[in-house]
Amino acid sequence: MIKVLVVDDSPFIHKIIKIVAEKRFSDINISSAMNGKEAIDFLESNNADVVIMDIEMPVMDGLTAIKHIMETKPLPIIVFSAATKKIANLVMKAFDLGAVDVIEKPETQNQTEVETFIEKVLFHRIRI
Repeated sequence: MIKVLVVDDSPFIHKIIKIVAEKRFSDINISSAMNGKEAIDFLESNNADVVIMDIEMPVMDGLTAIKHIMETKPLPIIVFSAATKKIANLVMKAFDLGAVDVIEKPETQNQTEVETFIEKVLFHRIRI
């Protein structure tokens, strides 16, 4: 079982990732956090094999959370963020802090298209 912690302030992203995991991957278990602080709190008492993390979130942003996680409980972290081209300097900082991959969220809000993208792009990276 691959334990995945999804850290994103978008309930839509949590919902879609969980739907795709439950429909198509019996070996992936999804946990959720709405911001970096919740992720750190979760990881203090729970395990994850990989973290999917947004960069821009309230309370604690993804970069701060990545830095803390890599210092205390290093894990593979995939940054899954919108408009990565617009925030290229933050993306480079995420790599510097230890992120293993960066994937730009699809711009569409069409649930079927987002599900397909998550299955083919995001979960493909997790299962490698």
